[in-house]
Amino acid sequence: VLASYTTEYDPSNESRTHNIQLASDKINGTLIKPGAQFSFNDVVGERTAEAGYDDAPVMIDGKLVPGIGGGICQVSSTIFNTALLSGMNIIERTPHFEPVGYIQAGRDATVAWGYLDFKFRNPYQQSIYILSIMNNGTLTIYIIGTAQDKPKNVSISVGDYGEIPNKTITKVDPSLKEKEVQEGHVGLTMNTYRTITYGNWVTQTDSFESVYDPVDTIITMPPEGTTKKADKKKP
Repeated sequence: VLASYTTEYDPSNESRTHNIQLASDKINGTLIKPGAQFSFNDVVGERTAEAGYDDAPVMIDGKLVPGIGGGICQVSSTIFNTALLSGMNIIERTPHFEPVGYIQAGRDATVAWGYLDFKFRNPYQQSIYILSIMNNGTLTIYIIGTAQDKPKNVSISVGDYGEIPNKTITKVDPSLKEKEVQEGHVGLTMNTYRTITYGNWVTQTDSFESVYDPVDTIITMPPEGTTKKADKKKP
């Protein structure tokens, strides 16, 4: 075993668990030859109802809404970390719109069919295999290779934290009787650093930037005077 990584999911969320299982099964047993590339989208395929995927919560504009294939980014995030720890060359990785609950910010990897992929390359002289196992609330992904290819040590740290200010936007809605507030939050920036130490004590360092967008606070008001008129009618 070159490396493994585990994340947790809620088995009671059946649709999301089903989607994770489908994606996990797709990548399980994948062989990657020396110098060859792994593409999450190529291996897993398009996430559609016809392919067996269910509607499950996905994050869009700071809100959880139903979407086909919701949950599969937990699989791409888990294998991203396994790839980091096993010394794979990361080719393509994109953070989510905002941090997710199942993994530390800066260590996630989102995917979307047709335009966002997660890719890595096998840098070793021997083939590697992916083993993906789900077990009652945990997803563990292993990368299997030869002992001679296993790094002596891999350290990962997240730092250089920064904030991106959000805005407050006020709107008027004639249908409202009272003010409504949809709270937003600031955005975040950070870097994830990886240092690989090989058996000959040669080290290699790389980094991965994460930018999580701010979400504006939206204040929606009734037309001017509506609230006051309503108050005057009260005894």
